[in-house]
Amino acid sequence: MTLIEQVNNMNIDDLRMLNKLAVSRINELTANFRFNFKKGDLVTIDGQGRGDMDGVVEKVMRKNVQVRVFDKDFPELTKAIYNCTPTLLTHRSK
Repeated sequence: MTLIEQVNNMNIDDLRMLNKLAVSRINELTANFRFNFKKGDLVTIDGQGRGDMDGVVEKVMRKNVQVRVFDKDFPELTKAIYNCTPTLLTHRSK
């Protein structure tokens, strides 16, 4: 029996339990992923179809990472500060 068939055969209580387990696992994986970053790291934010943005980690928080993105034309100017999930970040070289 495939996973989809098993889910289709579950009652509401089983589905709620499955949802709690899935959300718990997602939170666990995301929380552990943030330990890959520290203040000052050069990163790229995955813009999910809107273009990637290069930035610098400003702060690592419990669930999110704060990233300062600089203007490409004037690197000394801050374009924006984003709070994003660490799963959207990748390290980049200097």
